[in-house]
Amino acid sequence: MITLQELDTTDSCRVIEFQGAFYQINRSGTILEG
Repeated sequence: MITLQELDTTDSCRVIEFQGAFYQINRSGTILEG
């Protein structure tokens, strides 16, 4: 089962954990790994 855990929600970006890796998604929808 694949789950997305939202770790932090702000007006500027979101940080999620996906399969043990962390991704940052900014307001424009760009996904940054790390």
